[in-house]
Amino acid sequence: QMCIRDRSTGTNRSAMAPSVDPRASMAKRRASKEQAKKLKMYGIIGVVVLGIVGWLLYAEMEASGARAWADSYPRKCEACQTMIVSGIWTRSLIGQQEIKRIEAERAEAGIDTPLTDEERNPPIRASIVLRYMCQDGQIDQLMANVPLTFGDGFTSGEDPDFATSVKKLCWYAMNNETVTKTFKKMLETPITQMQNPTLISVAKVHGHAVCAQRLGVCTEAQLEPGLVDVPMPQQGGGRPRGSGVLEEAAPIEDLDQRPDMGNPIEEEETEL
Repeated sequence: QMCIRDRSTGTNRSAMAPSVDPRASMAKRRASKEQAKKLKMYGIIGVVVLGIVGWLLYAEMEASGARAWADSYPRKCEACQTMIVSGIWTRSLIGQQEIKRIEAERAEAGIDTPLTDEERNPPIRASIVLRYMCQDGQIDQLMANVPLTFGDGFTSGEDPDFATSVKKLCWYAMNNETVTKTFKKMLETPITQMQNPTLISVAKVHGHAVCAQRLGVCTEAQLEPGLVDVPMPQQGGGRPRGSGVLEEAAPIEDLDQRPDMGNPIEEEETEL
């Protein structure tokens, strides 16, 4: 209660204090809490959205930088030819592993007759080759064991950054549908019949179609003569095999038997 002075009579009279509805007060507090929750939620959403937008902008900047680097890289033609070599080389290694598997199965079954033509040339799916040909370890093994020499005199060993550049360009290629289809078609194309085929001579067959006509990273002049089939001497300083350049270079069928070929591809990942 409150005492109020009545000026007309000079007496005090009591007055009731205004009543407060507790339910209305609770409802007001609940509304305030709900509003605070909403503001907090909107703040979190805003931070998340800004983070996503920032990440997308950064990713786009990185992608733009990568595209600009790939477009301006001066050895695109040599890198494309190296990718072809890697594809042919990887297919050869997988084929050799498949032949070994067939031979092991025949030995367990007690079959001692020579392999059939089909068993000596097992079909290799292009998708399996594409999975391995651009891996860092595969490119490193290729660069270490198959030195490449190009028509203008450039060699894969003279530029310490060449292998890294090939890995990046190869990775970009495998993320491009057009390029992937191009290499898939190349790998599915039967090898041209030639006398004493080598890794380089087979790879050169595809240079014009893949690097010049389809991908446009090489000119016809750059591919003349293109990759050079440099003779590779036998291990231990022995005399090179055969008398001609193609015979002296490492034949495709012998690549898997060289002692410096490194770790093979895991067989369970390449079952046909």
